[in-house]
Amino acid sequence: MSDVARQVLEVAAAQGCEAVVVGIPVQPGGNIVKPHTDSPMGRRCRSLAHTLALLGREAGVSVYLYNEKSTTRAVVKGMGRNWQERISHQEKQAKGVDAEAAAMLLRLYFGNPRLAVRVNPRPNVVVVAREEAGEAAAAEGVDPARGKQEELQKAEGSEGTQPAGGAGGTQSQ
Repeated sequence: MSDVARQVLEVAAAQGCEAVVVGIPVQPGGNIVKPHTDSPMGRRCRSLAHTLALLGREAGVSVYLYNEKSTTRAVVKGMGRNWQERISHQEKQAKGVDAEAAAMLLRLYFGNPRLAVRVNPRPNVVVVAREEAGEAAAAEGVDPARGKQEELQKAEGSEGTQPAGGAGGTQSQ
C-alpha cells in the first residue's frame, strides 16, 4: 500500500497539489467518520488515506476522505448501461469508467468540501532504537526497559501508570 501512496504523492507533487481526496464507499447505514462501519473496500480506502497522510505530512499535502456516493454507478448509468450489469475490467478501462468516476468525486468535493473528512496522520507506534532508549533513560535515571514501555503506551494513547518517583518520570536516588 505504501508504494501506491508514494506514487500518488509523487504525482501530486509534480502537479503542485496541496491535497489528495480519497473516495470511500460508505455503506447504507454507515458513516464516513465511523471506521467500524466500513466495508472491506472502505477499510482499504481508509488505510490508503492514512498512509498518504503519514507520508504526505512532510510534503505539506493534506488528505481528505469523501463519500464517493456511487460515482461508478452514476458513470455507468450515464453510458446508457444498466448499472447492475457486470462490466468487464477491460471495458471499464476502455471506456474510462474509473477515471470519470474519479473526476465526478472531485466535482462533488469541490461542490461541497465541508462534507470531506480530513485525515490526521497519527502513527500508532514510536520506534526507538535500543541504544537511544537506553542512553536517554540512563540520562534521566530511569530503567531503560520501563522507559520504553511507557513511551509505547504514550504513543498508543494509553494512560498507563506513572513511573516510580512521581509525575516527573525520574526516580529519586
